[in-house]
Amino acid sequence: MFPSRLPIRPALIGLLARSTPRLRCAVAPFYALVTHATTTTTTTTTTSSSIIRSTRFLSHSHQPRLNQTPQQDFKDDARQRISNAKSKPPFLSRVARRFAFIGRMRKSKQIVLATMLTSLGFYFYNSDTVAVTGRKRYNIIPQPLCIWAFSWIPNFAIEDIKEDGGSLLSDLDARVITVKRVLRRLMPLSGMGHLDWEIFIFENDAPDYPIYEVSVTPGGKVFIHTGMLSLCENEDAIATLLGHEIAHTIAMHTTEKLSAFFMGHLTAGSLSFLACGLPGLAIYSYFAYIGTLEVLFFLPRSRIRESEADYMGLLLMARACYDPREAVKFWQRAHPIFMEISEEPPEKWRSHPPLEDRIAKLNEWMPEAMKKRAESECNDTILFADRFWTSMRSGSINVPG
Repeated sequence: MFPSRLPIRPALIGLLARSTPRLRCAVAPFYALVTHATTTTTTTTTTSSSIIRSTRFLSHSHQPRLNQTPQQDFKDDARQRISNAKSKPPFLSRVARRFAFIGRMRKSKQIVLATMLTSLGFYFYNSDTVAVTGRKRYNIIPQPLCIWAFSWIPNFAIEDIKEDGGSLLSDLDARVITVKRVLRRLMPLSGMGHLDWEIFIFENDAPDYPIYEVSVTPGGKVFIHTGMLSLCENEDAIATLLGHEIAHTIAMHTTEKLSAFFMGHLTAGSLSFLACGLPGLAIYSYFAYIGTLEVLFFLPRSRIRESEADYMGLLLMARACYDPREAVKFWQRAHPIFMEISEEPPEKWRSHPPLEDRIAKLNEWMPEAMKKRAESECNDTILFADRFWTSMRSGSINVPG
């Protein structure tokens, strides 16, 4: 008979019995002894059967083998452990575990909602209005910072065009003189006369394959390829090009584009991560890589900015006493040429509106542009110039030869 209570608890013995094979073998009988010692009377037969049952219960108990050295016994034990081992996930600290499963947290929905509300508040707080059109837009980058960030572009563009075999036209070239004359006429009415405006006209070495490109930096550096100038039959057409590029600078479209780029990616990436954790961030990265966000968000806003520049440029050239009707004629001449160069992609893949839509919009805005031209201070000058050229064609004015 054994005492009803032993000083060693069965739980402690059970913990030791489940530790190592050798220790399990050693404590298995004692484990059965302790667990069954709480009864008032225990016979020798019952104790023996309990020992047998406890030995069977500890399925991983180590049974020593005869005629086997300790080294062989250790190797067999290691093989048994490896065969019975199960793969376990890598260790994750508390912070890493929360980071990996943040989308499954109880407060994930509240965090996502708070992030969305904060982003919307930040968006509206940093929104402003375009002066001419009254369009609301998000803009967080200041214009001086953007001018400084793009100050390296002129030198880079000149070196790049020279590497491709092109050249920069001299200031004494007649085309450069004409473009600068139109620019000086537009500047007083643009409100951007404080910028250091410069004209860079490039000519490539392949006349049979002209380049039709015009661009402007936030600091007032205008880059024109001679291919676009070949489509301009008069100064009114040149004013169409320059008015459009100056309008981009007036409306600060570059800073708006950069602000939307940073805000769009930061908001979409943060919401994906907060909603689904690392899998959501991986899915967002994939869709951002294939251009989903570009098609759904950035390109539509780019087409809006281009259409806005057409509108503002049309009014600017009209106020500068240029004929806004020449803008429609210019794009009508450019349309078939652009179609021959390359096939136009679908509208959703474009950064600019289709030329048909741009021409239709210009015709829609034409009454307003003609009204601006009639209200401008140069109305008397235009009337005098029209009468002068009419008299010249009729021969009523003799020009001394």
